[in-house]
Amino acid sequence: MYRVMIGYLFVLFDIVFKLTEAGNKADLFPDFIGFLLIFWGMWGFRKESAGWKRFVIGISVAFVYTYVAYILDMFGVLYKLSDIANMAISVVSDLLKMISILLFINVIKDMEKKRGNLQSVKMTMIWRIMFVCYFAQYLFITVQQVEIAFFLFSKLCVFTFLFYIFTTGNLLSMQKKNQMNNSKNGNISKYAGNFNKQKKQGK
Repeated sequence: MYRVMIGYLFVLFDIVFKLTEAGNKADLFPDFIGFLLIFWGMWGFRKESAGWKRFVIGISVAFVYTYVAYILDMFGVLYKLSDIANMAISVVSDLLKMISILLFINVIKDMEKKRGNLQSVKMTMIWRIMFVCYFAQYLFITVQQVEIAFFLFSKLCVFTFLFYIFTTGNLLSMQKKNQMNNSKNGNISKYAGNFNKQKKQGK
């Protein structure tokens, strides 16, 4: 689960810098690498969710889209497009990010049926607020102060979301340790029972 947290850090934060004056750009946190990390981090839980296929499809589409956009941006192709075209590409990219989060939360909800609370309710609440903030930035793009306010609040939501993923990872780690301890205790008890049985038979 910690890989998922790092993956969404890549997906939800952008540090873009110019490579050349011709408009070639690169992101220090490529989204497509983030989606790979998310898929890798969730692979071990694939059998615990009925929505796993939808999650994989969503992550795959987001990976391909963001990879192509990254390459086009690196070679300066997006720089040559109109502002409306670039905004449309950005809107689709953000929409795919929001969809990937929703699909991730749905997988967590399925896991909760057997594992108990894994923060899905809180994640859903943060997702809704984040969704509004992301797309309010486009609605108020001409009002800079309002756009900046929504941008900052969206990043606060991102930090909160990442924190919930971290705590979910801790809960899963604790469950794994408890299962291992229970398994060890069960083996010890079984061994002790067999030993006592053999001892009685020897008498």
